[in-house]
Parts: sequence; structure tokens; C-alpha cells
Amino acid sequence: MYHSEIEKAVSLLPHAERPLIVFGKGAEIARAENGLKKLVETIGLPVLPTSMGKGLLPPRACCNSGVVASHW
Repeated sequence: MYHSEIEKAVSLLPHAERPLIVFGKGAEIARAENGLKKLVETIGLPVLPTSMGKGLLPPRACCNSGVVASHW
């Protein structure tokens, strides 16, 4: 994802009624676990990892909502 797209997404967060961060294997491939953890701790948004993203954040991390399975 491009830097400008990330900035745009972050700028929309204050206007969201019920924001939720959903992440999966792509976050692991991008090695984004540190950034993801920092974002969650800073903003305090609930997170919902897919089964492939499970383990990127500690299970007891702030706002961790469990795991969602995705079936295609």
C-alpha cells in the first residue's frame, strides 16, 4: 500500500462510527506486526485477525477481538 493511501485511511478513522482493523497474512508478509501493534496501542481500535494473521498480536493485546475465519 502506498504511503498516501495509508494517510488517507488514517484520516478517515475519526469519522468512523465503529472502526475495526481486520488483518491477515498480508500483514505478516509485509512484516507489519510492530507498526500494527503501535497503531492499536496508540489509537485503541479493536482488531480482528483472520486465521492467517493470528499470532501477529498477543492474544491479550488491547482490543483484540479474537479470530475470524475467512472462507472463499
